Amino acid sequence: MTRRAPLILAMLAALVSVAAGQAAAKKPCKPAAKAKCAGANLKGVNLAGKSLNFIDLTGANLAGANLKGASMIGANLTGANLTGADFSGVNMNRSTMNNAIVSGAHFAGANMLEIHAGKLTAIGTDFTKAYLQAGLLTGGNFTNAIFAGATMNGEGSAEGENDASRNVDLTGAILKGADFTGANLNAAIMASSQLQGATLTNADLTAASINAANLTGAKTSGIITADLQWSAATVCPSGAAAKSIAGGCFPPVAGTTTTSG
Repeated sequence: MTRRAPLILAMLAALVSVAAGQAAAKKPCKPAAKAKCAGANLKGVNLAGKSLNFIDLTGANLAGANLKGASMIGANLTGANLTGADFSGVNMNRSTMNNAIVSGAHFAGANMLEIHAGKLTAIGTDFTKAYLQAGLLTGGNFTNAIFAGATMNGEGSAEGENDASRNVDLTGAILKGADFTGANLNAAIMASSQLQGATLTNADLTAASINAANLTGAKTSGIITADLQWSAATVCPSGAAAKSIAGGCFPPVAGTTTTSG
């Protein structure tokens, strides 16, 4: 028995260590600036107006949460479940939301400058008047999302800069039925995007790229198309390929130019 004592003590110590680790893992996260809340269950939590700058919410569940007016600059929401959450008026500039689920969520009036949100699931999400300048939104699903009045132009484009890395990038995004009424898409990259049935009424697509995009059935009344870039593979609102239409999808009018990629 004496020879086994050290082994038994070692095993007990290991069990105590595991139990302590599990207890620590179960300790509830207290959302605050720079807090480590990866994987936390914060479903329905009320964090309206809170300071949550640089918080780590990787893989967390915030479905139905209230974050209205919160400050989330530099926050990490990679892979988080934000279904139906309220982010109205939130400041989440330069935050990360890759692979997150935000379907049915509200980002009306939110500041989302340079946000990284690739492969976002945002079906029916409300981005009305949101500030998405220079946002990375590639490959996301924005079916029936609302971008009415949103600012989605390239950062610095007003000063004549031409840096593609600072443009809103919607390459390959699913934007079927999305509403871009009056949105600023100046220099936005929408190559290979699916815009079937989208509303682009009065949107500014100056110098934007719609190379190989599909705009079948899109509403384009009043859009600004100066220096708009398209390719032969772009499908026009009529359903015909741009290559089969003289002047492309949007023939230039007096004072404007349209570019074939």
